Amino acid sequence: MTYDTRENSSYAGQPIELYAFRRGVTTWHYTSTDVAITHMGADYAPVTISRTRIDQGAEMNRADLSLTVSRDNPVATMFIAQPPGEVVTLTVLRQHRGDSEVIVLWMGRVLSVKWTGSQAELSCEPVVTSLRRSGLRRLYQSSCPHVLYGVGCRVNQLGYQTKSTVSAINGNWISVPGCASQADGYFAGGFVYWTNAAGAVDYRMILSHTTDTLELSSPMHELTTGEQVDVYPGCNHTLSQCDTRFLNSDNYGGFPFFPGSNPFNSMVY
Repeated sequence: MTYDTRENSSYAGQPIELYAFRRGVTTWHYTSTDVAITHMGADYAPVTISRTRIDQGAEMNRADLSLTVSRDNPVATMFIAQPPGEVVTLTVLRQHRGDSEVIVLWMGRVLSVKWTGSQAELSCEPVVTSLRRSGLRRLYQSSCPHVLYGVGCRVNQLGYQTKSTVSAINGNWISVPGCASQADGYFAGGFVYWTNAAGAVDYRMILSHTTDTLELSSPMHELTTGEQVDVYPGCNHTLSQCDTRFLNSDNYGGFPFFPGSNPFNSMVY
């Protein structure tokens, strides 16, 4: 009997749902049934999990989803202090008991978690919401619009990498001895990149840099002293810094030499 036959049947359907979470190389697999399910080499563990209804309609693939799990669920606990640096994706699969056919019911990512008593509610948005982002727009401006180390910038990120261990942590301030070799402010606007023992990645923007001390945009709660981090310098998106720090003026994306006055209304910019 096919999936569609069981799904449309008034009495033969015995739906089972599989929930696959992923953060980088780390995965979690759960099922709503009372026994473990193996699908494509992954073992889905039975847990107490429920979700809100997915409305049937023309905009079904745009429907948000809320999951309810136990408060100590590993996916939920990652959001206790703040969302992790990497996106946590979710794929919901559905099949019927005794039938090997599996369909993808919903795909998206976990945005936030709310705790109520012994439960945690995961708020998720569908993958199609990424299409809501603004399209490519290039403005006529003096500063460079390229993302540092991005496609338009073309600076080799690994060429400016500083590897060092963390010697002290105080909230969103960390001490990284290897950063003392650069002038104050060199790493401001850059970021700290860290991979934990499980292979999950976390990173934070650097707000300020003085000797070996870095002020981060928010604390890295899982990071401990003695661990190694990768630190990358920032850029203020001016032609001067692009040329002197990164030797990359050929790829500068701004227009630093356009006239400072508008000939049509005599306004000075």
